[in-house]
Amino acid sequence: RDANLCESAEETFTVTVNALPTASITGDSEVCQNGSLQLTGSGAAELSWNGAAYGATTTYDVTTTASGSQNITLKVRDANLCESAEETFAVTVNALPTAVMTGDAEVCQNGSLQLTGSGAAELSWNGAAYGATTTYDVTTTASGSQNITLKVRDANLCESAGETFTVTVNALPTAVITGDSEVCQNGSLQLTGSGAAELSWNGAAYGATTTYDVTT
Repeated sequence: RDANLCESAEETFTVTVNALPTASITGDSEVCQNGSLQLTGSGAAELSWNGAAYGATTTYDVTTTASGSQNITLKVRDANLCESAEETFAVTVNALPTAVMTGDAEVCQNGSLQLTGSGAAELSWNGAAYGATTTYDVTTTASGSQNITLKVRDANLCESAGETFTVTVNALPTAVITGDSEVCQNGSLQLTGSGAAELSWNGAAYGATTTYDVTT
């Protein structure tokens, strides 16, 4: 209305209040260290992961080189340039277990050698299926070196690196006796033994004596 009290026709102006989009993150919340975990974002055409510039990338690859917890954030923006509230998604990167083997590194051929494994509840010996068996009996029928491998897996299904334990199976020495096989009564006969540094004659204690005087 002006100074002359003249009144205009009514003018209408329409305002649209656009709803904010909602950012959503889906994916696993746990992963093993050095594993692969990809999250998926949705809610609008443009996405901003962890405060980066907006773009069309709907996936995010979580860094898993270090164990621990990390928060992944996402904001989305629609065609109206309306921006969502920030969505936070917590991811736990579980540390890998460590396989450990203990036991003797050497054994005599045909002897007995049992290794013990530890590091997690499930163990895989020499690439076999995982199980609860914590010991491994080394095959000693043949001399030489052999590598025993162990991997372990924990309750999070995280798998250790392979651990290798080298076992040497030592060949058995061969006892040799030389000397005459006949002697006269009250005569003298000495046998000589060889084959290794320590000798046991007729079941006696081991020693360095390489000869044996036969009672005649």
